[in-house]
Amino acid sequence: MDTRMFYGSRTATNVRDIPDGSEDEIMSDDVSQEDYVNLSPDSDYNPDTDKENEDPSTPQIIPETDSDSDDDIPLTELVSKWNRNLNLKEMLSDIVYQSMLYSTEKRPKISMVLTEEELEQFIGTCLYISIVQLPSTRSYWNLNLNHRLVSEVMSCNSGHDKLYKIRLLLDKPQERLLKVPKKEYLAIDEQIIPTKAHSSLKQYNPNKTRKGGYKAFVLSGVSGFSYDYEIYAGSESNVVLDGNPDLGVSSNTVVRLAQTIPRHFRYKLFFDNWFNSIQLQVYLTKVGIFPLGTVRINRVPNCNMPKESELKRQGRGAMIEKVAKFDGTCVFLVSWFNNKIVNMMSTYIGTSPKIEVNRYSRKDNSYITVKYPQSVAICNKYMGGVDLLDSMLGYYRIIF
Repeated sequence: MDTRMFYGSRTATNVRDIPDGSEDEIMSDDVSQEDYVNLSPDSDYNPDTDKENEDPSTPQIIPETDSDSDDDIPLTELVSKWNRNLNLKEMLSDIVYQSMLYSTEKRPKISMVLTEEELEQFIGTCLYISIVQLPSTRSYWNLNLNHRLVSEVMSCNSGHDKLYKIRLLLDKPQERLLKVPKKEYLAIDEQIIPTKAHSSLKQYNPNKTRKGGYKAFVLSGVSGFSYDYEIYAGSESNVVLDGNPDLGVSSNTVVRLAQTIPRHFRYKLFFDNWFNSIQLQVYLTKVGIFPLGTVRINRVPNCNMPKESELKRQGRGAMIEKVAKFDGTCVFLVSWFNNKIVNMMSTYIGTSPKIEVNRYSRKDNSYITVKYPQSVAICNKYMGGVDLLDSMLGYYRIIF
């Protein structure tokens, strides 16, 4: 860039006369006036020419350098040097002490436990994030990006519990309920606890009678007695227990609640189509629990079951059953049409023996005989334990 375009074509020169009697008037004895280079704009100064004419006997001054540069020191020794100079060990100890003291003052019953090693890992993670910058903080825990220096040292949302304030209130009654002997026929279903409170745990379902409230999953008997329960707290509730397969959010709920059911004692477990899957059926059968429940056909691959319109043409009570082996376990899939189609899946019961019942027909304006599959009859008889519990609680409901 031409400087004249920025500063203008005219060069201003400001020359000040040296006052009489000034010390600057006396030139140095070692350097003659001819040795000074004329730096005016009209000078023909050429660095290459002047370098050739330079007197080799003139000493050159080289600035002193630090011989102990940090660039040549290994990282481990450099960190040790910082520790000695800054006394980081004492600083970390003070931070840990003050952090735990503050935590105890704020939450005496749930105080934080922090070690110096964990604090060092946290500081190192912050330094790493400041150097390797990503669009969002959660990206460092993305498995595809593979930032192991962060993801393997510190977990994301470690130990976070949305229900920690009432965890003691939930655990104590649950411990007592688990000691009650269970009946042979058990059911797992969801329960809505109505509330007008503003909370992130609140769920809304327009298809339910009680559309808004806290959601709970309950393991209940036919009598309506609750043997176990679990409060739904969002994605953090999807916990896969050690030694158990990951069957998805809904099926994992059944697996957790079924942990307290005795194995290989011919217990029957019922649930609806939100929980049911063919992988869950096989898992429960292998651990000695007989499952039965309604199912969504799209969760059963390659089943080729007839559509509702085909069964509707056959009339009320039409049914079809298919049996297949999955992972060495026989699975019964039944489709039955009453007023609409019902799909059942089980590993221990199908359509036989069929049951005949009298049902009123609006079309004929009289009672007709309708055939029921055995799986539908058993499910209707033992599935309503949670609904019975909910109806009994409705008599003494506390709205909060």
